Amino acid sequence: MNSSAKDIARGTDSDAALVAAPESDFVADSVPAVTSVAEDSAAASAASSAAATATATATATANDSQSVGHISTQSAPRNASRESLNGAIAREIIAHSYEELCVLAVDTGRITYLNPALLRNLQFTANELVGKLFTEIACDLDMAPILSLPKTLPQSVQVATPPSGTPATPPSGLVQNLPTTRTARLAEKLPATQTNNQPQQSAQPTITTRIRRKNDSGYPAELAFYAPPVTAVDPLIIVSIRDLSERQHSAATLALIEARFRAIVSNTPGLVYQFRRMPDGSVGFPYLSEACHALLGIDPEKLTNEPDLFVTQILVDDRANYIDSMEASAADATTWNWEGRIHIAGWNDIKWINLRATPRLLPCGGMQWEGIMTNITQSKREQTEIIRSRTQLAELSAHVERVKEDERTRIAREIHDDLGGNLTAIKMALALLKRRLPEDPTLTDKADYVDSLVDRTIESIHRISIDLRPSVLDFGIVAAIDWQAREFEKQAGIPCQLLANKKEVDLSAEQASALFRIFQESLTNISKHARATRVTVKLTRTTSAIRLEIRDNGRGIDALDQLKPKSFGIRGMIERASALGGKLTVTNADEGGSVVTIRLPLPSATNIKK
Repeated sequence: MNSSAKDIARGTDSDAALVAAPESDFVADSVPAVTSVAEDSAAASAASSAAATATATATATANDSQSVGHISTQSAPRNASRESLNGAIAREIIAHSYEELCVLAVDTGRITYLNPALLRNLQFTANELVGKLFTEIACDLDMAPILSLPKTLPQSVQVATPPSGTPATPPSGLVQNLPTTRTARLAEKLPATQTNNQPQQSAQPTITTRIRRKNDSGYPAELAFYAPPVTAVDPLIIVSIRDLSERQHSAATLALIEARFRAIVSNTPGLVYQFRRMPDGSVGFPYLSEACHALLGIDPEKLTNEPDLFVTQILVDDRANYIDSMEASAADATTWNWEGRIHIAGWNDIKWINLRATPRLLPCGGMQWEGIMTNITQSKREQTEIIRSRTQLAELSAHVERVKEDERTRIAREIHDDLGGNLTAIKMALALLKRRLPEDPTLTDKADYVDSLVDRTIESIHRISIDLRPSVLDFGIVAAIDWQAREFEKQAGIPCQLLANKKEVDLSAEQASALFRIFQESLTNISKHARATRVTVKLTRTTSAIRLEIRDNGRGIDALDQLKPKSFGIRGMIERASALGGKLTVTNADEGGSVVTIRLPLPSATNIKK
């Protein structure tokens, strides 16, 4: 090659320079890439003249060289120009590639060129590495098999003019597989090339090694070696260096995440799964953990291939609820939470399972849930046992209350009838004795004391009888509550107003006694704890229930007070109401104070627990 052509190949900023620069100049001289295309018409003209000279020189060189092979003499100028253009464009691709690339001389294994991307990562300058062995930066690399790569290429290249209309293709092996955003754009500029007896791309071995930086740090890299077809005097090897640091870090992070996921899944007491429903209604299980067989009695692979098996396991009575809960979750994009029973035919077993999953809308319009299925059979049995036990305790409590009321009624009647009658007889006899006593002041005083003692005893018996079983209940619940309100005013000094929408309400003796006792306990709590100055009582009868509300203007009640270990007053009230099919609540009023509300169904509206 003459000097003018070589100068143009080294630094001319024009399209003509790209045409003039032979591919062999890039290899032998290791020149920097052409950076831009000049728009100056004078420069383009000079470059065109130099290109013609360079083409002729390259053609002569190629004809004289035995290593290149035979080139058709009729199309030599045209092919040489085309190859020059290909080499220049390839050089520009390498220089501007985001991939880390360098060029090696095959005979020595020395670096002849490094692109900017590689220099930035290595932190070297081009002058520091050009001419050095490639093993200076790839210390543990064996170059022998790499340097022998071009020898496997054909030694005869027949270049022919492409037929008219043949689409343009990039030069084989040199431009292909160079990952860069500029490759496609530059490849479009390449003229058509046809080769006979030559593979379109040479072997591309890859090696993983460690690349050394200037500061002696290093990074793992994957090396890909490209040996372009031998069309010039000096063969070359292009090395693509891919930094694997981020990939290895990502792989390590992914492996750690997967290990954590497997550990979590393997220790999760349930089946971790993905469930998918497509717009056409088809369903599937993209993922099922190994706990699938233990929970459902089906292998994960079988359920993945036959997803409808899961629905067939659900008991018929629970399927509608299963479908409804899935539809609701899909419609509102809310958590899918379902409990139901499944029958495992192979084990002849019925299990309760809980399904809890989070929905996610798929791009195709389908819905996918990720969640967990757990076996809640034992908890359901325990829950059933707890409910049964509570029911039995409530029945026992109601029975105890009935027995207590019956015993109180009996004792009150005996006290009133027996003791009351005896005390009345004693008082009558004492009055007779007082009339027959001699005129002795001492005896008269003693007789008067005994008479007053008998009167006080009769009053105590009357009070005890009322406490045990108020006889006023015989006149109805409204009269009994009104009487108790008046007694509360006299004893506590707190005004108590009764408001009733009916003068009389028909209740069973058990209901009337329970409602009266709840009212008594509420007034007792108000006098002890509320610090109230006013109490309002509302008794309301509806068509199906009777409602009693006791409201005070005191300090209210703290929720924690109801949870005190030995706070049996409110608990007893709640149990009394519950035993009769009613409900009792204790809340704080908005304007201050507390509100106790009791609602009992009327005998005609419910079956009273016996």
